[in-house]
Amino acid sequence: MRLIAVVLLMLLVSGVSPARAQGACSPGKQEAGLCVAGGVNGSSIDISGTENSPDSGEPAGSAGAGETGGPGLVPGSSSPSPDGSGLGGNPRRIIDDLDPCPECAVEQGPAAPLTLQDLASFAPSASAIRMEPDGWMLRGLPANFIADATEQTVGGSLLGRPIDVRFAPASYTWTWGDGHADTFSQSGRTWSDLGLPRFSETATSHTYTERGTVTVGLSVAHSVAYRLGDGEWVTVDGTVAATVDLDAYVGTARTVLVPADCVADPSADGC
Repeated sequence: MRLIAVVLLMLLVSGVSPARAQGACSPGKQEAGLCVAGGVNGSSIDISGTENSPDSGEPAGSAGAGETGGPGLVPGSSSPSPDGSGLGGNPRRIIDDLDPCPECAVEQGPAAPLTLQDLASFAPSASAIRMEPDGWMLRGLPANFIADATEQTVGGSLLGRPIDVRFAPASYTWTWGDGHADTFSQSGRTWSDLGLPRFSETATSHTYTERGTVTVGLSVAHSVAYRLGDGEWVTVDGTVAATVDLDAYVGTARTVLVPADCVADPSADGC
């Protein structure tokens, strides 16, 4: 009978121990923040933002002793003795055996934060092509090509906040339309800026050997950085390309006798 009474008492008093949080203790509430990341996508850059806002879930509380309707005694029985010699043993000892650290019970942390995500796509404007001579070339003589590309900043909005994306020219790839291509680290300069006569070779010139119309293409690779509001600039891995092309005609020069050097003085008689 004593064994049955102890078991019954254990079943009754076990309901009054403080409730425990399931799993590990919560590290605490996280402050709402904004996470921004960027990735290049061919000819544009995609900037994504994630904003966290805490959920309103209620933490689990501690179960009270009143839930069982009493202090853990068998109805109709006498109070247990402090040393455990009374009916059913010492309830405090039974509780300690079932829950060695009732005061260690912790509240459950808040639920996972809600996530708001937004995406904005930015692209640089295409550069313009300049060439010398303008729109035509002579077979066997260099034609000079210049890329009008400058650093540009594009503004927009991400998650309701202003964002700036900066594109800076990094390299220039020319496809000449005759099966050849070159990549340069500079945009090119005019013959006049270089102090050179017409049809001189430059760092960005090309010489054609066949007559006909060709399509000259230019692809400018831009390095990318962005900033959110007045924050620091963040560099994005990779580059974004902007392309443009134009048609030009390759002709043939004929030799004629003139009284001056047409290369040195293109405006001379007969040139």
